[in-house]
Amino acid sequence: MSLIGSTSWSVKPAPANRTQLRKLLESAKGEPEFVIAAVIDIRGFSSFAERVDSIQAAAYLRRVYSKIIDGYLQGAKFCKLTGDGLVVVFPCSENVEHVAAKVLKSFIRLVNEFPRLCEGDPLINFDVPKKLGIGLSRGAATRLISEGITLDYSGKPLNAAAKLMDLARPSGLVLDDSYGVELMPKPIKSVFESTRVYLSGISEGSLSRVYYTEGITKIPASAMALPGARWRHVEDEMTISDWKGCSKDAYYIGLPTSARGRDDVVMSAEFTTPRDLSRHEVSHITVDDFDYVASPKARVVFRPKPYVDRAVRRGARSSSAMKFNVDYLVE
Repeated sequence: MSLIGSTSWSVKPAPANRTQLRKLLESAKGEPEFVIAAVIDIRGFSSFAERVDSIQAAAYLRRVYSKIIDGYLQGAKFCKLTGDGLVVVFPCSENVEHVAAKVLKSFIRLVNEFPRLCEGDPLINFDVPKKLGIGLSRGAATRLISEGITLDYSGKPLNAAAKLMDLARPSGLVLDDSYGVELMPKPIKSVFESTRVYLSGISEGSLSRVYYTEGITKIPASAMALPGARWRHVEDEMTISDWKGCSKDAYYIGLPTSARGRDDVVMSAEFTTPRDLSRHEVSHITVDDFDYVASPKARVVFRPKPYVDRAVRRGARSSSAMKFNVDYLVE
Protein backbone atom coordinates (compact mmCIF):
# COMPACT_ATOMS: atom_id res chain seq x y z
CA MET A 1 0.00 0.00 0.00
CA SER A 2 1.36 3.40 -0.93
CA LEU A 3 1.92 6.39 1.26
CA ILE A 4 0.39 8.56 -1.45
CA GLY A 5 -1.69 6.39 -3.72
CA SER A 6 0.66 3.99 -5.53
CA THR A 7 -0.41 0.36 -5.70
CA SER A 8 3.16 -0.90 -5.92
CA TRP A 9 4.20 -0.09 -2.36
CA SER A 10 4.78 -3.07 -0.10
CA VAL A 11 5.10 -1.50 3.35
CA LYS A 12 2.13 -0.22 5.29
CA PRO A 13 2.55 3.27 6.74
CA ALA A 14 2.21 3.81 10.47
CA PRO A 15 -1.32 4.88 11.47
CA ALA A 16 -1.92 8.56 12.08
CA ASN A 17 -4.03 7.95 15.18
CA ARG A 18 -2.01 8.97 18.24
CA THR A 19 -3.29 6.13 20.44
CA GLN A 20 -2.48 3.50 17.83
CA LEU A 21 0.95 4.96 17.20
CA ARG A 22 1.75 5.04 20.92
CA LYS A 23 0.73 1.38 21.21
CA LEU A 24 3.00 0.49 18.32
CA LEU A 25 5.90 2.41 19.82
CA GLU A 26 5.54 0.61 23.15
CA SER A 27 6.07 -2.76 21.46
CA ALA A 28 8.60 -1.54 18.87
CA LYS A 29 12.02 -3.11 18.56
CA GLY A 30 15.11 -2.30 16.56
CA GLU A 31 16.49 -4.69 13.96
CA PRO A 32 19.86 -4.22 12.23
CA GLU A 33 19.84 -4.24 8.46
CA PHE A 34 22.17 -3.42 5.57
CA VAL A 35 20.56 -0.71 3.47
CA ILE A 36 20.95 1.87 0.76
CA ALA A 37 19.50 5.15 1.99
CA ALA A 38 18.35 7.94 -0.31
CA VAL A 39 17.20 11.44 0.60
CA ILE A 40 15.40 13.33 -2.17
CA ASP A 41 14.68 17.07 -2.19
CA ILE A 42 12.72 19.14 -4.71
CA ARG A 43 14.83 22.24 -5.29
CA GLY A 44 13.03 25.55 -5.23
CA PHE A 45 9.82 24.15 -3.76
CA SER A 46 9.51 26.84 -1.07
CA SER A 47 9.51 29.69 -3.59
CA PHE A 48 7.18 27.67 -5.83
CA ALA A 49 4.73 27.20 -2.94
CA GLU A 50 4.68 30.96 -2.40
CA ARG A 51 3.72 31.59 -6.04
CA VAL A 52 0.81 29.15 -6.30
CA ASP A 53 -2.29 28.34 -4.25
CA SER A 54 -1.84 25.77 -1.48
CA ILE A 55 -4.19 23.35 -3.28
CA GLN A 56 -1.97 23.53 -6.37
CA ALA A 57 1.18 22.87 -4.32
CA ALA A 58 -0.50 19.89 -2.63
CA ALA A 59 -1.72 18.51 -5.97
CA TYR A 60 1.75 18.82 -7.46
CA LEU A 61 3.38 17.00 -4.53
CA ARG A 62 0.86 14.17 -4.71
CA ARG A 63 1.31 13.73 -8.45
CA VAL A 64 5.08 14.04 -8.54
CA TYR A 65 5.65 11.70 -5.57
CA SER A 66 3.29 9.13 -7.07
CA LYS A 67 5.26 9.23 -10.33
CA ILE A 68 8.57 8.91 -8.47
CA ILE A 69 7.39 5.98 -6.35
CA ASP A 70 5.81 4.11 -9.25
CA GLY A 71 8.53 4.77 -11.79
CA TYR A 72 11.85 4.92 -9.96
CA LEU A 73 11.76 3.23 -6.55
CA GLN A 74 11.37 -0.45 -7.43
CA GLY A 75 12.87 -2.56 -4.66
CA ALA A 76 12.42 0.07 -1.95
CA LYS A 77 10.81 -1.13 1.28
CA PHE A 78 10.36 2.10 3.20
CA CYS A 79 9.46 5.66 2.33
CA LYS A 80 8.87 8.72 4.50
CA LEU A 81 7.68 12.15 3.42
CA THR A 82 9.54 15.17 4.78
CA GLY A 83 7.51 18.05 3.39
CA ASP A 84 9.01 18.64 -0.05
CA GLY A 85 11.44 15.75 0.42
CA LEU A 86 11.44 11.99 0.54
CA VAL A 87 13.49 9.47 2.55
CA VAL A 88 13.76 6.07 0.86
CA VAL A 89 15.38 2.85 2.07
CA PHE A 90 16.42 -0.14 -0.05
CA PRO A 91 17.45 -3.33 1.82
CA CYS A 92 20.69 -4.70 0.35
CA SER A 93 21.76 -7.60 2.56
CA GLU A 94 21.71 -9.86 -0.52
CA ASN A 95 22.78 -9.26 -4.13
CA VAL A 96 24.29 -5.97 -3.02
CA GLU A 97 26.11 -5.35 -6.32
CA HIS A 98 22.93 -5.82 -8.33
CA VAL A 99 20.82 -3.70 -5.98
CA ALA A 100 23.39 -0.87 -5.80
CA ALA A 101 23.70 -0.67 -9.58
CA LYS A 102 19.92 -0.83 -10.10
CA VAL A 103 19.26 1.93 -7.55
CA LEU A 104 21.93 4.14 -9.09
CA LYS A 105 20.54 3.70 -12.61
CA SER A 106 17.03 4.55 -11.41
CA PHE A 107 18.14 7.74 -9.68
CA ILE A 108 20.26 8.92 -12.60
CA ARG A 109 17.20 8.44 -14.79
CA LEU A 110 15.05 10.31 -12.26
CA VAL A 111 17.41 13.32 -12.19
CA ASN A 112 17.40 13.48 -15.99
CA GLU A 113 13.64 13.03 -16.38
CA PHE A 114 12.45 15.08 -13.40
CA PRO A 115 12.02 18.38 -15.33
CA ARG A 116 9.45 16.63 -17.56
CA LEU A 117 7.84 14.40 -14.96
CA CYS A 118 4.51 16.24 -14.87
CA GLU A 119 4.33 17.11 -18.56
CA GLY A 120 0.98 16.08 -20.04
CA ASP A 121 -0.72 15.93 -16.65
CA PRO A 122 -4.00 17.85 -17.15
CA LEU A 123 -4.13 18.79 -13.46
CA ILE A 124 -0.67 20.37 -13.45
CA ASN A 125 -1.27 23.31 -15.80
CA PHE A 126 1.14 25.66 -14.01
CA ASP A 127 4.93 26.02 -13.80
CA VAL A 128 6.56 23.56 -11.37
CA PRO A 129 10.12 23.02 -10.03
CA LYS A 130 12.55 21.52 -12.52
CA LYS A 131 15.45 20.46 -10.32
CA LEU A 132 15.99 17.62 -7.87
CA GLY A 133 18.77 16.90 -5.39
CA ILE A 134 19.49 13.35 -4.20
CA GLY A 135 21.95 12.01 -1.62
CA LEU A 136 22.85 8.30 -1.49
CA SER A 137 24.75 6.24 1.07
CA ARG A 138 25.08 2.57 2.00
CA GLY A 139 25.74 0.79 5.28
CA ALA A 140 24.21 -0.68 8.44
CA ALA A 141 21.05 0.92 9.82
CA THR A 142 18.46 0.12 12.47
CA ARG A 143 14.92 -0.64 11.44
CA LEU A 144 12.26 0.28 14.02
CA ILE A 145 9.49 -2.29 13.63
CA SER A 146 6.26 -3.09 15.50
CA GLU A 147 3.54 -5.63 14.62
CA GLY A 148 4.99 -6.03 11.14
CA ILE A 149 4.94 -2.29 10.46
CA THR A 150 8.17 -0.41 9.78
CA LEU A 151 7.94 2.80 11.75
CA ASP A 152 11.29 4.29 10.81
CA TYR A 153 14.98 3.73 10.03
CA SER A 154 17.97 5.35 11.70
CA GLY A 155 21.73 5.15 11.41
CA LYS A 156 24.77 6.54 9.65
CA PRO A 157 23.63 5.87 6.04
CA LEU A 158 20.51 7.98 6.55
CA ASN A 159 22.46 10.79 8.20
CA ALA A 160 25.07 10.71 5.44
CA ALA A 161 22.43 10.67 2.69
CA ALA A 162 20.88 13.83 4.16
CA LYS A 163 24.28 15.60 4.22
CA LEU A 164 25.03 14.48 0.66
CA MET A 165 21.62 15.63 -0.58
CA ASP A 166 22.45 19.11 0.66
CA LEU A 167 25.55 19.10 -1.57
CA ALA A 168 23.56 18.08 -4.66
CA ARG A 169 23.02 21.64 -5.88
CA PRO A 170 21.64 23.14 -7.96
CA SER A 171 20.55 19.60 -8.78
CA GLY A 172 21.88 16.10 -9.33
CA LEU A 173 23.04 13.09 -7.41
CA VAL A 174 25.80 12.83 -4.77
CA LEU A 175 26.95 9.59 -3.14
CA ASP A 176 29.76 8.84 -0.73
CA ASP A 177 32.64 6.40 -0.91
CA SER A 178 30.77 3.88 1.26
CA TYR A 179 28.32 3.33 -1.59
CA GLY A 180 31.08 1.46 -3.39
CA VAL A 181 32.55 2.94 -6.54
CA GLU A 182 33.62 -0.59 -7.48
CA LEU A 183 29.91 -1.47 -7.73
CA MET A 184 29.33 1.09 -10.46
CA PRO A 185 29.14 -0.30 -14.00
CA LYS A 186 31.58 1.56 -16.27
CA PRO A 187 28.88 3.47 -18.22
CA ILE A 188 27.44 4.73 -14.92
CA LYS A 189 30.83 5.55 -13.43
CA SER A 190 31.54 7.86 -16.37
CA VAL A 191 28.56 10.02 -15.35
CA PHE A 192 30.29 10.99 -12.08
CA GLU A 193 33.14 13.19 -10.98
CA SER A 194 34.69 12.91 -7.54
CA THR A 195 36.13 15.21 -4.91
CA ARG A 196 36.69 15.21 -1.16
CA VAL A 197 34.45 17.13 1.22
CA TYR A 198 33.89 17.63 4.92
CA LEU A 199 30.61 16.14 6.17
CA SER A 200 29.71 17.54 9.57
CA GLY A 201 28.87 14.76 12.01
CA ILE A 202 30.00 12.10 9.51
CA SER A 203 33.69 12.65 8.76
CA GLU A 204 34.89 14.57 11.79
CA GLY A 205 38.40 15.91 11.32
CA SER A 206 38.89 14.57 7.79
CA LEU A 207 37.72 14.85 4.21
CA SER A 208 35.51 12.17 2.66
CA ARG A 209 35.49 11.11 -0.98
CA VAL A 210 32.16 11.81 -2.73
CA TYR A 211 30.93 11.27 -6.28
CA TYR A 212 28.62 13.73 -8.03
CA THR A 213 26.90 14.03 -11.40
CA GLU A 214 29.21 15.72 -13.89
CA GLY A 215 27.98 18.96 -15.41
CA ILE A 216 24.86 18.99 -13.21
CA THR A 217 26.10 19.24 -9.64
CA LYS A 218 28.51 21.92 -8.43
CA ILE A 219 30.14 21.16 -5.09
CA PRO A 220 30.88 24.45 -3.30
CA ALA A 221 34.45 25.17 -2.24
CA SER A 222 33.19 25.71 1.31
CA ALA A 223 32.35 21.99 1.51
CA MET A 224 36.05 21.20 1.23
CA ALA A 225 37.06 23.23 4.28
CA LEU A 226 37.65 21.58 7.63
CA PRO A 227 36.44 23.76 10.54
CA GLY A 228 39.39 25.41 12.25
CA ALA A 229 41.90 24.09 9.73
CA ARG A 230 44.39 26.38 8.00
CA TRP A 231 43.88 26.31 4.25
CA ARG A 232 45.98 27.95 1.56
CA HIS A 233 44.84 28.69 -1.97
CA VAL A 234 46.95 28.91 -5.14
CA GLU A 235 45.72 29.25 -8.70
CA ASP A 236 47.05 29.47 -12.25
CA GLU A 237 44.98 30.93 -15.09
CA MET A 238 45.40 31.00 -18.89
CA THR A 239 43.15 30.78 -21.90
CA ILE A 240 42.07 27.40 -23.22
CA SER A 241 44.33 28.03 -26.23
CA ASP A 242 47.36 28.71 -24.02
CA TRP A 243 46.71 25.64 -21.87
CA LYS A 244 46.59 23.53 -25.04
CA GLY A 245 50.01 24.87 -25.96
CA CYS A 246 51.61 23.63 -22.74
CA SER A 247 49.51 20.57 -22.02
CA LYS A 248 51.51 17.87 -23.78
CA ASP A 249 53.81 17.35 -20.83
CA ALA A 250 53.48 17.59 -17.07
CA TYR A 251 52.81 21.01 -15.64
CA TYR A 252 53.41 22.17 -12.10
CA ILE A 253 52.02 24.83 -9.80
CA GLY A 254 54.33 25.92 -6.99
CA LEU A 255 53.04 26.21 -3.43
CA PRO A 256 54.29 28.93 -1.07
CA THR A 257 54.30 26.49 1.88
CA SER A 258 54.24 22.73 2.31
CA ALA A 259 50.97 20.79 2.56
CA ARG A 260 50.34 18.29 5.34
CA GLY A 261 50.33 15.55 2.70
CA ARG A 262 48.93 14.38 -0.64
CA ASP A 263 45.53 13.58 0.90
CA ASP A 264 45.24 17.17 2.15
CA VAL A 265 45.48 18.71 -1.32
CA VAL A 266 42.36 19.42 -3.40
CA MET A 267 42.58 20.45 -7.06
CA SER A 268 39.89 21.75 -9.38
CA ALA A 269 39.53 23.55 -12.69
CA GLU A 270 37.15 26.41 -13.52
CA PHE A 271 36.01 27.69 -16.91
CA THR A 272 32.98 29.25 -18.57
CA THR A 273 30.98 28.25 -21.61
CA PRO A 274 28.59 30.54 -23.52
CA ARG A 275 25.75 28.88 -21.62
CA ASP A 276 27.49 29.60 -18.30
CA LEU A 277 27.90 33.26 -19.24
CA SER A 278 24.21 33.61 -20.05
CA ARG A 279 23.38 32.19 -16.62
CA HIS A 280 26.17 34.00 -14.74
CA GLU A 281 27.62 30.63 -13.72
CA VAL A 282 31.02 28.92 -13.76
CA SER A 283 31.71 25.28 -14.65
CA HIS A 284 33.92 23.14 -12.40
CA ILE A 285 35.96 19.98 -12.96
CA THR A 286 37.62 18.04 -10.15
CA VAL A 287 41.30 17.32 -10.84
CA ASP A 288 42.12 13.92 -9.34
CA ASP A 289 45.16 12.88 -11.34
CA PHE A 290 48.01 14.86 -9.81
CA ASP A 291 51.09 14.33 -7.65
CA TYR A 292 52.22 16.34 -4.66
CA VAL A 293 55.96 16.92 -4.35
CA ALA A 294 57.12 18.21 -0.97
CA SER A 295 60.80 18.99 -1.70
CA PRO A 296 62.99 20.69 -2.62
CA LYS A 297 60.07 23.02 -3.33
CA ALA A 298 56.43 22.17 -2.61
CA ARG A 299 54.37 21.86 -5.76
CA VAL A 300 51.61 19.90 -7.47
CA VAL A 301 52.35 18.22 -10.80
CA PHE A 302 49.62 17.31 -13.29
CA ARG A 303 48.74 17.07 -16.98
CA PRO A 304 46.28 19.80 -18.02
CA LYS A 305 45.35 18.14 -21.34
CA PRO A 306 42.59 15.75 -20.14
CA TYR A 307 40.83 18.56 -18.27
CA VAL A 308 41.25 21.07 -21.10
CA ASP A 309 39.77 18.52 -23.50
CA ARG A 310 36.81 17.98 -21.18
CA ALA A 311 36.21 21.72 -20.94
CA VAL A 312 36.19 21.98 -24.75
CA ARG A 313 33.77 19.05 -25.02
CA ARG A 314 31.48 20.88 -22.62
CA GLY A 315 31.47 24.00 -24.79
CA ALA A 316 34.43 26.14 -23.66
CA ARG A 317 35.98 28.23 -26.42
CA SER A 318 39.68 28.64 -27.20
CA SER A 319 39.58 32.23 -25.96
CA SER A 320 37.84 31.26 -22.69
CA ALA A 321 39.85 31.60 -19.49
CA MET A 322 40.55 28.39 -17.58
CA LYS A 323 41.80 28.38 -14.02
CA PHE A 324 43.41 25.52 -12.11
CA ASN A 325 42.93 25.85 -8.33
CA VAL A 326 44.97 24.22 -5.58
CA ASP A 327 43.61 24.27 -2.02
CA TYR A 328 45.63 22.53 0.68
CA LEU A 329 46.00 22.17 4.41
CA VAL A 330 49.26 23.55 5.77
CA GLU A 331 51.45 21.68 8.22
